[in-house]
Amino acid sequence: MNTGTQSVGEVFSANTARYQKQTADMRQGLVAKAPVATIPETKTLPILIKPVAPTWEQLVEKVNPIVNLPGLWITITELYNGGYGAELVTLVDMVLEIHTKNPKREKPNNLFAASISKTSGNWKTKTLKLIHDAWEARRHAVEVIDRLNIEQQSKAYRQVLALAWKLKGTIVRFLGMATEQDTGIKDKTKVFFALCLNATQMMAAK
Repeated sequence: MNTGTQSVGEVFSANTARYQKQTADMRQGLVAKAPVATIPETKTLPILIKPVAPTWEQLVEKVNPIVNLPGLWITITELYNGGYGAELVTLVDMVLEIHTKNPKREKPNNLFAASISKTSGNWKTKTLKLIHDAWEARRHAVEVIDRLNIEQQSKAYRQVLALAWKLKGTIVRFLGMATEQDTGIKDKTKVFFALCLNATQMMAAK
C-alpha cells in the first residue's frame, strides 16, 4: 500500500488494529510461551548509561526470562508503545542486579511485576525515578572511571559503581577535589576514595 496516499484516519485505524492484535496475542500468551528461564548471570560489563530503545523482539528476549504471569505482557506492551522501551530494559538489569547481590531477597520476577504494577502506581510514582537515578549514577561512574583511569575488572571499578549510586551527585564533587590542578596531589585515586569513605561513614553515623 502506498502510505503517501493514506489519510490520517486510515493510518490511525491501521495502527489501532495492529495494537489490538498485539494485545490479544499477549493475552493468549503467544509471545511468552516459554516458561520462566534460569535467571541470567550478571557480569561486569562496560557501563551502558542509557540503553538504546529496543525493538519489540529485543525487548521480549530481554524481559521474557523474568516474566511468569502472561497478564504482565499487556502492561509491558502498553509501556513499550508509550515509549518506555529503554526504561524497561534498564529495569530488568536493575532487578537482576538486586537479585545477584541478595539472592534471598524477593525474586526478580516478583520485583519486576511490582515495579510495573498499575494498581499500586509504582511505575510513575517510584520506578521511573529509580531508573532515571540509575542513568545519572551510571553517568557519574563513567566520569570517575575515565578520569582516574580505573581498570574495568578491578575492585575499584566495582566500588565506583556502588559509590555512584550511594553518593549521587556528590561523587562528582569529590572527583573534582581529587583531580584539581596545582594541588600537589600525587595519588588522585587514593584521595578520591578517602573522600568518599569519609562521606559514607558520616552518612552511616546519622
